[in-house]
Amino acid sequence: MPGMRVPLPALAALLFTACASPLRRYEGVYHRAFEQHSLRPCTTSSPDRAWWIVMSPAADSVAAAAVARDPSAVLHARLRGRVSAPGAYGHLGAYERIFSVEHVEEIRPQREGDCVPSRR
Repeated sequence: MPGMRVPLPALAALLFTACASPLRRYEGVYHRAFEQHSLRPCTTSSPDRAWWIVMSPAADSVAAAAVARDPSAVLHARLRGRVSAPGAYGHLGAYERIFSVEHVEEIRPQREGDCVPSRR
């Protein structure tokens, strides 16, 4: 349609979905701030790297509400979605993958016993 605009995150999610992994559950430390939207997964081949997140509208509203409850909390998330092939994604290409989230199973403050991914 003339004049129709597609948000960049939605376009990115559409472009890589055909080559992405099957729908899976991942968990880890969830971070959302200005120009940052990521999951630092507990168990991957590279647990020290964060993935850029693109969310469905329903998942995004659940995540935004969790962050609004306590904006300074370190959050643990269990999310279902698809992961892209390795590349340079997100803000300034700083993320090695895009995680296209379709469903939020849980987002809550980090607790003892939750994974704590390492950082570089």
